[in-house]
Amino acid sequence: MNHQDEPELMIDPKFQDVYPWELTPTGPYIVLTIHYVEGFDPSKVTMKVSDKKDAISVRYPEQPPIVEGKLFGEVKDVVMKINEEEKQITITFSLIKELIPDLICTDMHPETHMLDPLSSFLIFNKYSQSKDDNLKNGCFKYLEFGINAGFLPALLTAADIFARIPQLSSNAVELLITAADKYNAAPAQLQLGLMMMNQPNFKERSFQYIERAAQDKSISIASVILGIMLSPITDMESPKKDAKRAVEIFNEVLEKERNPLALHELAMLYFNGIGVEKDEEKAKTLNEEASKLQNGQIPALEVRDETYVPKPMIDDGCGCGCCHCHDEPDEHDHCGCGCCHEEPHEHDHCGCGCCHEEPHEHDHCGCGCCHEHEEGGKKECDGKGGCGCGNCHCHDGEKKECCGKCDGKGGCGGNCHCHDHN
Repeated sequence: MNHQDEPELMIDPKFQDVYPWELTPTGPYIVLTIHYVEGFDPSKVTMKVSDKKDAISVRYPEQPPIVEGKLFGEVKDVVMKINEEEKQITITFSLIKELIPDLICTDMHPETHMLDPLSSFLIFNKYSQSKDDNLKNGCFKYLEFGINAGFLPALLTAADIFARIPQLSSNAVELLITAADKYNAAPAQLQLGLMMMNQPNFKERSFQYIERAAQDKSISIASVILGIMLSPITDMESPKKDAKRAVEIFNEVLEKERNPLALHELAMLYFNGIGVEKDEEKAKTLNEEASKLQNGQIPALEVRDETYVPKPMIDDGCGCGCCHCHDEPDEHDHCGCGCCHEEPHEHDHCGCGCCHEEPHEHDHCGCGCCHEHEEGGKKECDGKGGCGCGNCHCHDGEKKECCGKCDGKGGCGGNCHCHDHN
C-alpha cells in the first residue's frame, strides 16, 4: 500500500515517548525495542516486511509510522513480540552476516516513500555532518518527516536552523510554539519565554512559558530564571514578584546542584531579609560559595529593598537590542546563563535566547542551553552542553578571546564563554 498520498499525521502528545526506540546488537541479531506508554494498545501495532526483507513498516492506527523505511540490508527474518510486563515491543532482526549498522533504516521505504520520525532524524544528523556536499545539501528533506510528524528532536533542531536565517525566524517561532504548547516541551517553553522577555507586549506570556518550563526539574536553569523573575531585587523584570516563592525555588535547585546564580540570588535575599529572615552571615557564606564556583566572577552583596527598580535594557551600540549592558563589567547580566562579562557591552552568547546578535537565535543541541556545533573547526556537540562540561556556551561562528581563567571544563567554572581552549 502506498501511503504517500495520505494526510500528514502528527504524533499524539501522549505517545511522544513511543517514538525514540532503541537498537541493541546481540551477535547475529539486532533487537529494536519500543517502549510504550499508558493508553497505547500494543495489540494494534502492525508490522509489514517487504518480500525481499529489505524494507519494514511498523505502524499504529492514526499515528505516524513508528518504524518505516528501507533497511540497512537484507535480513534473514524479522520477528515482533510484545512484553506486556515490561511494556515493550521488541522487533528482532536475524542478520545474514554479523554486523552493526549505524542506521536500521537508511532511506525512505521503496513502496510508501515514508520514513519514521526517528530514522529520518538520524539520517539527517548523519548526512548533515557528511563531507559529501550532495548528501549534506539534501539532508533537510529527511528532517521534514520528523517535523511534519511533530517529533520533538526534529522540531527543536529545525527551529534552530530557521532561527539562523533572518527571513525564516518566524518559522522558528512557529515550531517552538508547537513544541511548547502541543507537546509541553520544556526546552521550547524556556526558549520562548526568554525570547519574549524583553518585548513589552509579551511579558505575561514570557513569565507563563518560564513557569511551565520550570516544572521540568531536569532543566534547572528554568527554575533559576523563574526564581530571578520572582525576586523583587533582581534586574529581571517580571509581571509577578514573590520573594518567598523565589527563596523556595532557589533552595529546591540548590538541593540538587550548587548553581552559582541561585546561590548568589538567594544570598542577596538573605542579605536584605526579603522573603526570608535576614541573615548576613549566611548570605556571605552563600555568596562566597558562588564566587568560588565562578572563579571570583560573582557580584558583591549589596543593599536593596522591595522598591528596587530593575536596570533598564539598553542597546548602547551592541546591536542586539536584547542584552543587559552594565555600568560595571563584572556585574551579572541576569539573562539566566549565570555568566559574568569581562567587557560591559559584550554579548554573552549563552544560548538563553535573550542576548544574541540575532534576537531570535537559539540553540537546541539536546541540552536546551547550548549551541549545536557544526563542522569547520568547532567542537562536536556531546549533547550535554557542548564541550563536555555540561554548562559550556558554544559559539556559532567567531572565536571568543580567552578570559585567562579557563579551568579546562569550558572556562571560568564551566559557565564562561571561552570554550575555545586546548
